Amino acid sequence: YENLKKGTTTYSNAINHVQNANDIAVSLGKQHFVGSVSIIHGESQTGTTEAEYEGYLAEWASDYKTDIVAITGQPAPPNVLISQTNTGEAGTQPAIPVAQLNAHLTGTVTLVCPKYQFRYFDVYHLYAEGYVKLGELEAKAERYLLSSGAWSPLMPLSFELIAANKIRIGFNNQP
Repeated sequence: YENLKKGTTTYSNAINHVQNANDIAVSLGKQHFVGSVSIIHGESQTGTTEAEYEGYLAEWASDYKTDIVAITGQPAPPNVLISQTNTGEAGTQPAIPVAQLNAHLTGTVTLVCPKYQFRYFDVYHLYAEGYVKLGELEAKAERYLLSSGAWSPLMPLSFELIAANKIRIGFNNQP
């Protein structure tokens, strides 16, 4: 996070891209609108507590929303989409994925999906097909957010012990 937050070259470059796109749209007599910001992060965030990481996500989301609205003048800030970590350096589990879920449940960011279902190239990166599927899920989440204002990834809602060797898990099953 220290190398990606507001005040870093990476953050400035992202905001400069928004400014450049807005300048082009305005020069063409168009309005520029940023629907979402996609963040894939957390696998290398070692030694960070849940509370610290939730704070990072809140700061990051707020900074992006504020800076983008200041550039575009859009009436609503962009949604900040994250995907939940599944792998990473020793010391990231389980604090980071739990913090990502908590940030979603409090409305700080929108959790699109976990990433356990994708194949990994190493402890940080998915294979290309995983990023394609992640992009498809982000597009689906963004469509729901823009049309209804809500998105929730598939997640368990209830657990019931049926027998000594059987558990029934109820899922939300609805975006």
